[in-house]
Amino acid sequence: MLKWSVELGEFDIEYEPRKAIKGQVLADFLSELTPPQVLQNPIPGWTVHIDGSANSERGGVGLVLKDPSGHIYEHALRLGFRATNNEAEYEALLFGLKVTAELGAEDIKIFTDSQLVAGQVNGTFETREAAIVKYLAEVRLMPARFRRCTITKVPRSENVQADALARLASSHTTDTPTGAMVRTIGPSIGPTMMTVDQEDGGWTDEILRFKQAGVLPEDKAAARRIRRTESWYCIVDGRLYRRGFSRPLLRCLNPTEAQTTLAEIHKGICGDHVGARTLAHMVLRQGYYWLTLRKDAQAHVRNCEPCQKHA
Repeated sequence: MLKWSVELGEFDIEYEPRKAIKGQVLADFLSELTPPQVLQNPIPGWTVHIDGSANSERGGVGLVLKDPSGHIYEHALRLGFRATNNEAEYEALLFGLKVTAELGAEDIKIFTDSQLVAGQVNGTFETREAAIVKYLAEVRLMPARFRRCTITKVPRSENVQADALARLASSHTTDTPTGAMVRTIGPSIGPTMMTVDQEDGGWTDEILRFKQAGVLPEDKAAARRIRRTESWYCIVDGRLYRRGFSRPLLRCLNPTEAQTTLAEIHKGICGDHVGARTLAHMVLRQGYYWLTLRKDAQAHVRNCEPCQKHA
């Protein structure tokens, strides 16, 4: 260093050490001590291959389910009723959706070799048969139970295993391959799926069916009314609620619930037999709504014997 200092002295050059760059210490600290970022591999979802087969005597469906861990589950299901080939395809689709939902799947990919079913579910093909319309309505209610659900049409060569299971279920043989679960199921739609004890919700059910499955009532006037007013409503935990500009959501009631609510507010423990207009406002303040609220409140007050005696 002394030699270089003598050599540079005649040129009037002085050595000056490099000054620290502002903030460089913090930058060096972060770069040296920050732990390396661990990239998480995305968790694969479920894959479901489905197929349906029907002949003049019986029908069957086949499913091959593969979970995120790679385990494969095979199902060969005999249909305990007469079905067309398209109906068998929809039975396979519905069974696959229900099974994966019960197993807690959130991301599923469904593969079918039926171009008609894939097109109708994805909205590219029109549906005309009454039975298929019912099947499609059931199918469109299911994706709400998943985070992501897709259905894709694949060539028959990529759906061989599900096709073999469907043919096995619709055949007369009783021999089944190892690992295949074979049982008989009933129809997913029709009278067997109706709950007779459950009360018809009337106007609330019509709006729920339209918002969940896009199904409108046959009456044209009712269909126009639902299209015009469906944006006023929303669904929370399977229940229909009415939106408001300056008030919380109002729970929509069916006719039986409406009459019970009117009676409780009008002459219940805290009821004081108010007039029809006040009664309607009290129902709204309690968080309830139905289409004929004011009219029903007037009829309830008119039919109240104490109100007529002491008014």
